[in-house]
Amino acid sequence: MNATPDSEAVTIFGNNFGSVYPYTTMKFRTKLDERVSDYVFGKTDELDMIGYLDLPTDTDREVACPSANYPSDHFAIGFEFDFVSKSS
Repeated sequence: MNATPDSEAVTIFGNNFGSVYPYTTMKFRTKLDERVSDYVFGKTDELDMIGYLDLPTDTDREVACPSANYPSDHFAIGFEFDFVSKSS
């Protein structure tokens, strides 16, 4: 989902979620603005996160995005999950 943290879509899922990313979008608005606005939701009793994509480092990208190397102001996010087996 792509939404701001205070949007109705995000609040429907409740406030009990966090982000492994300090930001998922970066661009100049009136100043350099870094936000978390891209989400993947899952139930922690059903999924175990075992990995996720790294954000580009400061040396990998220019000052802000979009740029020649990153044509979007949103960075790719991705996760690897294992299903949690339910005991009977």
